[in-house]
Amino acid sequence: MQEEQAVISISLTMLIIITILAYIRYRSFICPAVLHNIFWILSLAGLLFFSESSNMRITTFLIIIIGAVAFQYGFLISQKFALVRQKKSDAIVTINPDKARMLVYIMFFPFMVVCFQYVQFIKANSFSSWYSMLIITYSEATNSSLLAYFSRIIQIMFFCLLMLYWKTDISKRGKAKTSIILSFFMALMSVVAMPTRNSMLFFLLPLMYIYLITHKIVKKKVLLIFIASFAIFMLYFFLVSSQKYSYLYKSGDVLEVFKSEVIIYLSGSILAFDKTISSHAYIGMGGYSFRFFIALFDEIFRTNNAVNLVNEFIQIGTVTTNVY
Repeated sequence: MQEEQAVISISLTMLIIITILAYIRYRSFICPAVLHNIFWILSLAGLLFFSESSNMRITTFLIIIIGAVAFQYGFLISQKFALVRQKKSDAIVTINPDKARMLVYIMFFPFMVVCFQYVQFIKANSFSSWYSMLIITYSEATNSSLLAYFSRIIQIMFFCLLMLYWKTDISKRGKAKTSIILSFFMALMSVVAMPTRNSMLFFLLPLMYIYLITHKIVKKKVLLIFIASFAIFMLYFFLVSSQKYSYLYKSGDVLEVFKSEVIIYLSGSILAFDKTISSHAYIGMGGYSFRFFIALFDEIFRTNNAVNLVNEFIQIGTVTTNVY
């Protein structure tokens, strides 16, 4: 157990050093080279409290470290090309309020159709909680696959409009504010309609990042924004987790269960990834990276070497997961 703890600590230290060096070079908290390792650092830190981490392979940690170094190198190369493009173009970005309003209205009609389906299904059925109401309605009242794509499109549209809006000079924004508010409402509802922790995480992160890159903010305020975003996410995390795993919260200490869920959320995917590597030979040799070619080989020669796109659930702590 001590050897595994030492490997985790060494990997964690290396990621922290890489992050510090990236900050020294780029002098920005919101630089992708700095932000990239933060979630890996949190995930590895969570492993220190995970008894299941005692059987993890060193290969898994090597992959994470090599990936962190490769990202830094790739970002360094991309910056050189970005500087060339920046010198060639000095275009001023402005939002067109009329076109923005037209785009929002086009998306608003199918959004209202989905809302109508939700309301009709909820009226006709009874549910034990708000969580079960939304989960069941999402899967039964609508085409869940189509709704998932539509939800993502609405969110992307909102992020693009918001970036344009904040990039535009205040005197030139016109009446675009109404379109932004309406698109925000639709995007937020599309997140809440399928109440998962990841859906809120991947809504808050782009929202926070867009705000940071479109406003001139001092470093202290950047940290405050990070803390506020983290607090909002943790509140939503607790609301969803307390409903999703209500049987755990009812039978145990709420604080301990919540702490356990946070650790599993942070580090469970690394444990699952580790088990996946050890259970399938092709994954260790880039089975996912080269899956397209392996699947093509399977089709031509009638073999069965390609890994599944959707993996089986495995036991991690007190819960099962297929998040790798």
